[in-house]
Amino acid sequence: MEEVLKNIVNETYAKDISKKVFSAHLARIKQGDFICGYAHYGYKVSKDEKGIRSLFIDEKSAQIVRGMFESYLKGLSTLDIAKELSNKRIRIATEYYRKQGSIIAGDEEIIKVWQPATVLQILKNRTYTAILIQGKRQNRLYEGKELHFADEQEWTITENAHQAIVSEETFV
Repeated sequence: MEEVLKNIVNETYAKDISKKVFSAHLARIKQGDFICGYAHYGYKVSKDEKGIRSLFIDEKSAQIVRGMFESYLKGLSTLDIAKELSNKRIRIATEYYRKQGSIIAGDEEIIKVWQPATVLQILKNRTYTAILIQGKRQNRLYEGKELHFADEQEWTITENAHQAIVSEETFV
């Protein structure tokens, strides 16, 4: 009997903590806080003067992002853009951040190639127009919901959340 009571108390406590964590994340998002663990390619994360984590343009990688949009508008396919980036030895996003801002790989270095799907993700990402969309994936363990894609009406969309890398007209 004592064991059953402990389990009930522990389960209630875990659900309560889950609800508080979710509420805290939601409050931070509504304040304009960028809560993702990593910045989108072309940006870096830093705290602003109010202590809120925000996206700031990383000019080295932002130039690459602008080039992707320009190439796409000129008629190049995502495959062509991916090949072009790989041929120029431009590091993929994860390698760029791992190498702490070194955009071009050395001649002796084995590089990971750009994938057309990655280029397409960048071209479709509204973040590059200064619109921050958060809360697309949520988990609410207190409701019995594990990590899932949230309905669009549950997303938090913040316009002019940071500087745009591309204009609304350039966005595909």
